[in-house]
Amino acid sequence: MSRLGCFAVIVCLFWGTVANAEPLRVVYPAEAGRDTANAYPVQLLELALRKSGKPYEMQPFQESMNEARARSILEAGDGNLTVAWFGTSRDFEQRLRPVRIPMYRGLLGHRIFLINKAKQPLFSAVKTVADLHPLLALQGQGWSDVEILAGAGLNVDTARYNNLFPMLNGGRGDYFPRGVTEAFAELEHFGLNNPNLAVEEELTLVYPFAMFYFVSRSDVALHDAIRDGLAAAFADGSFQALFESHPAIAGALKKVRLNQRRKLTIDNLLMTPETRAIPAEYWYDGGQAGTK
Repeated sequence: MSRLGCFAVIVCLFWGTVANAEPLRVVYPAEAGRDTANAYPVQLLELALRKSGKPYEMQPFQESMNEARARSILEAGDGNLTVAWFGTSRDFEQRLRPVRIPMYRGLLGHRIFLINKAKQPLFSAVKTVADLHPLLALQGQGWSDVEILAGAGLNVDTARYNNLFPMLNGGRGDYFPRGVTEAFAELEHFGLNNPNLAVEEELTLVYPFAMFYFVSRSDVALHDAIRDGLAAAFADGSFQALFESHPAIAGALKKVRLNQRRKLTIDNLLMTPETRAIPAEYWYDGGQAGTK
Protein backbone atom coordinates (compact mmCIF):
# COMPACT_ATOMS: atom_id res chain seq x y z
CA MET A 1 0.00 0.00 0.00
CA SER A 2 1.26 3.49 -0.84
CA ARG A 3 2.09 6.06 1.78
CA LEU A 4 -0.94 8.10 0.67
CA GLY A 5 -3.17 5.06 1.01
CA CYS A 6 -1.96 4.41 4.56
CA PHE A 7 -2.66 8.01 5.49
CA ALA A 8 -6.18 7.77 4.10
CA VAL A 9 -6.85 4.63 6.18
CA ILE A 10 -5.57 6.32 9.35
CA VAL A 11 -7.77 9.37 8.73
CA CYS A 12 -10.83 7.16 8.19
CA LEU A 13 -10.14 5.21 11.36
CA PHE A 14 -9.69 8.43 13.34
CA TRP A 15 -12.95 9.99 12.20
CA GLY A 16 -14.75 6.69 12.63
CA THR A 17 -13.58 6.61 16.24
CA VAL A 18 -14.73 10.20 16.82
CA ALA A 19 -18.12 9.54 15.21
CA ASN A 20 -18.67 6.44 17.34
CA ALA A 21 -17.38 7.97 20.58
CA GLU A 22 -19.73 7.55 23.53
CA PRO A 23 -21.31 10.93 24.39
CA LEU A 24 -20.47 12.36 27.78
CA ARG A 25 -23.33 11.77 30.21
CA VAL A 26 -24.08 15.11 31.84
CA VAL A 27 -26.64 14.96 34.65
CA TYR A 28 -26.95 18.15 36.67
CA PRO A 29 -29.00 19.01 39.79
CA ALA A 30 -32.48 20.51 39.56
CA GLU A 31 -33.99 22.79 42.20
CA ALA A 32 -37.66 22.76 43.16
CA GLY A 33 -39.61 25.78 41.94
CA ARG A 34 -36.80 27.11 39.75
CA ASP A 35 -36.44 27.33 35.97
CA THR A 36 -33.25 25.30 36.07
CA ALA A 37 -32.77 25.06 32.30
CA ASN A 38 -32.48 28.86 31.99
CA ALA A 39 -30.34 29.29 35.11
CA TYR A 40 -26.90 30.77 34.55
CA PRO A 41 -24.95 27.68 35.78
CA VAL A 42 -26.80 25.42 33.33
CA GLN A 43 -26.45 27.81 30.40
CA LEU A 44 -22.72 28.24 31.09
CA LEU A 45 -22.30 24.46 31.41
CA GLU A 46 -23.97 23.91 28.04
CA LEU A 47 -21.78 26.62 26.47
CA ALA A 48 -18.66 24.89 27.83
CA LEU A 49 -19.73 21.50 26.53
CA ARG A 50 -20.42 22.91 23.06
CA LYS A 51 -17.03 24.62 23.01
CA SER A 52 -15.29 21.42 24.13
CA GLY A 53 -16.12 19.73 20.82
CA LYS A 54 -17.03 16.51 22.65
CA PRO A 55 -20.37 14.76 22.09
CA TYR A 56 -22.61 14.95 25.14
CA GLU A 57 -26.11 14.23 26.42
CA MET A 58 -27.36 16.69 29.02
CA GLN A 59 -30.32 16.32 31.37
CA PRO A 60 -31.43 17.35 34.88
CA PHE A 61 -31.51 14.88 37.76
CA GLN A 62 -34.99 13.41 38.15
CA GLU A 63 -35.53 14.91 41.62
CA SER A 64 -34.82 18.30 43.17
CA MET A 65 -32.10 18.35 45.82
CA ASN A 66 -30.14 20.64 48.12
CA GLU A 67 -26.36 21.12 47.97
CA ALA A 68 -25.55 18.58 50.67
CA ARG A 69 -27.43 15.82 48.88
CA ALA A 70 -25.90 16.77 45.53
CA ARG A 71 -22.39 16.52 47.02
CA SER A 72 -23.18 13.15 48.56
CA ILE A 73 -24.54 11.68 45.31
CA LEU A 74 -21.69 13.14 43.26
CA GLU A 75 -19.08 11.79 45.65
CA ALA A 76 -20.60 8.31 45.37
CA GLY A 77 -19.62 8.41 41.69
CA ASP A 78 -22.37 6.04 40.56
CA GLY A 79 -23.31 8.13 37.53
CA ASN A 80 -26.76 9.18 38.76
CA LEU A 81 -25.49 12.75 39.08
CA THR A 82 -22.36 13.65 37.13
CA VAL A 83 -21.83 17.39 37.69
CA ALA A 84 -22.88 20.03 40.21
CA TRP A 85 -21.70 23.48 41.31
CA PHE A 86 -20.80 24.78 44.77
CA GLY A 87 -18.85 27.51 46.46
CA THR A 88 -15.47 25.86 46.81
CA SER A 89 -13.60 24.79 49.91
CA ARG A 90 -10.50 22.74 50.69
CA ASP A 91 -12.71 19.83 51.73
CA PHE A 92 -14.76 19.84 48.51
CA GLU A 93 -11.62 20.04 46.37
CA GLN A 94 -10.24 16.95 48.10
CA ARG A 95 -13.41 14.85 47.92
CA LEU A 96 -14.45 15.82 44.39
CA ARG A 97 -12.70 16.95 41.19
CA PRO A 98 -13.04 20.74 40.72
CA VAL A 99 -13.02 22.55 37.40
CA ARG A 100 -10.88 25.48 38.52
CA ILE A 101 -12.37 28.23 36.40
CA PRO A 102 -14.72 30.39 38.54
CA MET A 103 -18.23 30.21 37.08
CA TYR A 104 -19.29 33.61 38.43
CA ARG A 105 -15.78 35.07 38.02
CA GLY A 106 -15.63 35.52 41.80
CA LEU A 107 -18.69 37.77 41.84
CA LEU A 108 -20.18 35.84 44.77
CA GLY A 109 -17.26 37.08 46.87
CA HIS A 110 -18.60 40.64 46.47
CA ARG A 111 -20.93 40.89 49.45
CA ILE A 112 -23.48 43.58 50.15
CA PHE A 113 -25.43 43.72 53.40
CA LEU A 114 -29.00 43.23 54.41
CA ILE A 115 -29.53 45.45 57.45
CA ASN A 116 -32.20 46.94 59.67
CA LYS A 117 -32.98 50.16 57.79
CA ALA A 118 -32.63 52.23 60.97
CA LYS A 119 -28.91 51.33 61.05
CA GLN A 120 -27.92 52.85 57.71
CA PRO A 121 -26.18 55.84 59.42
CA LEU A 122 -24.03 53.32 61.34
CA PHE A 123 -22.79 51.81 58.08
CA SER A 124 -22.39 55.18 56.38
CA ALA A 125 -19.69 55.86 58.99
CA VAL A 126 -17.77 52.64 58.15
CA LYS A 127 -14.57 53.40 56.22
CA THR A 128 -12.37 50.34 56.94
CA VAL A 129 -12.79 46.68 57.89
CA ALA A 130 -11.75 47.61 61.45
CA ASP A 131 -14.89 49.74 61.68
CA LEU A 132 -16.95 46.56 61.27
CA HIS A 133 -15.30 44.82 64.24
CA PRO A 134 -17.76 46.11 66.90
CA LEU A 135 -20.75 45.04 64.78
CA LEU A 136 -22.41 41.61 64.63
CA ALA A 137 -22.69 39.78 61.30
CA LEU A 138 -25.28 37.04 60.77
CA GLN A 139 -24.69 33.88 58.70
CA GLY A 140 -26.29 30.51 58.15
CA GLN A 141 -25.25 27.50 60.18
CA GLY A 142 -22.41 25.54 58.59
CA TRP A 143 -21.66 28.10 55.88
CA SER A 144 -18.00 28.46 54.87
CA ASP A 145 -18.41 32.25 55.05
CA VAL A 146 -18.52 32.00 58.86
CA GLU A 147 -14.86 30.98 59.00
CA ILE A 148 -13.88 33.56 56.38
CA LEU A 149 -15.50 36.43 58.29
CA ALA A 150 -14.21 35.24 61.68
CA GLY A 151 -10.72 34.88 60.19
CA ALA A 152 -10.82 38.60 59.40
CA GLY A 153 -11.63 39.44 63.01
CA LEU A 154 -15.34 40.04 62.46
CA ASN A 155 -17.97 39.00 65.00
CA VAL A 156 -20.39 36.41 63.62
CA ASP A 157 -23.53 34.74 64.95
CA THR A 158 -25.26 31.87 63.15
CA ALA A 159 -28.79 30.53 62.85
CA ARG A 160 -30.99 28.60 60.47
CA TYR A 161 -31.35 30.46 57.17
CA ASN A 162 -35.05 31.35 57.53
CA ASN A 163 -34.47 32.69 61.05
CA LEU A 164 -31.81 35.18 59.99
CA PHE A 165 -34.28 37.66 58.51
CA PRO A 166 -36.50 38.10 61.59
CA MET A 167 -33.35 38.29 63.71
CA LEU A 168 -32.08 41.17 61.60
CA ASN A 169 -35.51 42.77 61.48
CA GLY A 170 -35.69 42.67 65.30
CA GLY A 171 -32.18 44.05 65.88
CA ARG A 172 -30.55 40.77 66.98
CA GLY A 173 -27.68 41.34 64.57
CA ASP A 174 -26.35 44.29 62.61
CA TYR A 175 -25.78 42.98 59.07
CA PHE A 176 -26.20 39.90 56.91
CA PRO A 177 -23.57 39.74 54.11
CA ARG A 178 -25.15 38.42 50.91
CA GLY A 179 -24.01 37.82 47.35
CA VAL A 180 -24.89 40.60 44.91
CA THR A 181 -27.28 38.25 43.09
CA GLU A 182 -29.03 37.32 46.36
CA ALA A 183 -29.71 40.43 48.46
CA PHE A 184 -32.49 42.15 46.49
CA ALA A 185 -34.30 38.88 45.75
CA GLU A 186 -34.23 38.01 49.46
CA LEU A 187 -35.43 41.49 50.42
CA GLU A 188 -38.37 41.10 48.06
CA HIS A 189 -39.23 37.67 49.44
CA PHE A 190 -38.60 38.10 53.18
CA GLY A 191 -39.27 41.84 53.47
CA LEU A 192 -43.03 41.36 53.43
CA ASN A 193 -42.96 39.87 56.93
CA ASN A 194 -39.88 41.82 58.06
CA PRO A 195 -40.62 45.46 57.18
CA ASN A 196 -37.46 46.88 58.79
CA LEU A 197 -35.16 45.09 56.33
CA ALA A 198 -33.21 47.04 53.71
CA VAL A 199 -30.19 46.64 51.47
CA GLU A 200 -27.29 48.69 52.85
CA GLU A 201 -26.49 51.49 50.38
CA GLU A 202 -22.76 52.25 50.46
CA LEU A 203 -20.49 49.25 51.17
CA THR A 204 -19.20 46.09 49.52
CA LEU A 205 -17.23 43.50 51.50
CA VAL A 206 -14.99 41.59 49.10
CA TYR A 207 -13.05 38.37 49.55
CA PRO A 208 -11.75 35.77 47.06
CA PHE A 209 -14.56 33.28 46.61
CA ALA A 210 -15.08 30.91 43.71
CA MET A 211 -17.97 28.72 42.67
CA PHE A 212 -16.77 25.76 40.60
CA TYR A 213 -18.28 22.94 38.64
CA PHE A 214 -17.43 19.67 40.41
CA VAL A 215 -17.47 16.10 39.10
CA SER A 216 -16.60 12.84 40.84
CA ARG A 217 -12.92 12.11 41.41
CA SER A 218 -13.02 9.37 38.77
CA ASP A 219 -14.70 11.34 35.96
CA VAL A 220 -11.62 12.82 34.29
CA ALA A 221 -13.24 12.94 30.83
CA LEU A 222 -16.14 15.17 31.89
CA HIS A 223 -13.83 17.34 34.01
CA ASP A 224 -11.49 17.93 31.05
CA ALA A 225 -14.34 18.67 28.64
CA ILE A 226 -15.85 21.31 30.95
CA ARG A 227 -12.43 22.84 31.72
CA ASP A 228 -11.36 23.00 28.08
CA GLY A 229 -14.73 24.32 26.98
CA LEU A 230 -14.78 27.08 29.60
CA ALA A 231 -11.24 28.10 28.64
CA ALA A 232 -12.22 28.20 24.95
CA ALA A 233 -15.36 30.23 25.72
CA PHE A 234 -13.32 32.70 27.77
CA ALA A 235 -10.74 33.00 24.99
CA ASP A 236 -13.36 33.83 22.34
CA GLY A 237 -15.42 36.09 24.64
CA SER A 238 -18.62 34.01 24.74
CA PHE A 239 -18.16 33.25 28.47
CA GLN A 240 -17.95 36.98 29.25
CA ALA A 241 -20.90 37.74 26.96
CA LEU A 242 -23.14 35.27 28.83
CA PHE A 243 -21.90 36.53 32.21
CA GLU A 244 -22.67 40.15 31.33
CA SER A 245 -26.04 39.53 29.66
CA HIS A 246 -27.72 36.86 31.80
CA PRO A 247 -30.71 38.47 33.57
CA ALA A 248 -29.81 37.08 37.01
CA ILE A 249 -26.42 38.79 36.86
CA ALA A 250 -27.07 41.88 34.73
CA GLY A 251 -30.16 42.82 36.74
CA ALA A 252 -28.38 42.41 40.07
CA LEU A 253 -25.34 44.42 39.00
CA LYS A 254 -27.55 47.27 37.82
CA LYS A 255 -29.29 47.45 41.20
CA VAL A 256 -26.15 46.98 43.30
CA ARG A 257 -24.01 49.69 41.58
CA LEU A 258 -20.70 48.14 42.69
CA ASN A 259 -18.60 50.93 41.20
CA GLN A 260 -20.38 53.46 43.43
CA ARG A 261 -19.76 51.58 46.68
CA ARG A 262 -16.84 51.66 49.12
CA LYS A 263 -14.96 48.38 48.80
CA LEU A 264 -13.68 46.70 51.98
CA THR A 265 -11.34 43.76 51.33
CA ILE A 266 -10.54 40.74 53.51
CA ASP A 267 -8.70 37.49 52.80
CA ASN A 268 -10.20 34.02 52.44
CA LEU A 269 -8.09 31.75 54.62
CA LEU A 270 -9.95 28.68 53.33
CA MET A 271 -8.79 29.13 49.75
CA THR A 272 -6.39 26.46 48.49
CA PRO A 273 -3.09 27.37 46.79
CA GLU A 274 -4.40 25.88 43.54
CA THR A 275 -7.44 28.17 43.58
CA ARG A 276 -5.33 31.20 44.48
CA ALA A 277 -3.22 30.45 41.39
CA ILE A 278 -6.15 31.00 38.98
CA PRO A 279 -5.12 33.71 36.47
CA ALA A 280 -6.30 37.22 37.36
CA GLU A 281 -8.28 37.72 34.15
CA TYR A 282 -10.86 35.16 35.27
CA TRP A 283 -11.84 37.28 38.30
CA TYR A 284 -14.39 40.11 38.15
CA ASP A 285 -13.28 43.25 40.02
CA GLY A 286 -16.43 45.37 39.74
CA GLY A 287 -14.41 48.47 38.87
CA GLN A 288 -13.99 49.36 42.55
CA ALA A 289 -11.09 50.86 44.45
CA GLY A 290 -10.75 49.24 47.85
CA THR A 291 -9.55 49.56 51.43
CA LYS A 292 -8.76 47.02 54.13
